[in-house]
Amino acid sequence: MPIISIAVGQVGCRLGDAPHNLELFVGVVERAARAGADLLVLPECALTRYVFRSAEEAASAAIPSSGKELRAFGAAVGRAGIHAVVGFSRAQGARSTTPPC
Repeated sequence: MPIISIAVGQVGCRLGDAPHNLELFVGVVERAARAGADLLVLPECALTRYVFRSAEEAASAAIPSSGKELRAFGAAVGRAGIHAVVGFSRAQGARSTTPPC
């Protein structure tokens, strides 16, 4: 069985600011790749954050699973030559799949 190197990224995300968080994550992806990681794991709902006061606030921060932020994240991971897991609040019509906390 091959041995893989796993990096865990803890990043100071901004609530509901996926573009800002994406910029941070691209840097983390690059650092993980330079450090020799095969897999980068980011926290639950890291891209959008997940502590919302209401369902409406969660829905306003949600992004589509085919959205530009995730495509950009996937492109960065592909360029780095690693694999990654990232969580986000997924937009589903007028609602989010992330409940308020």
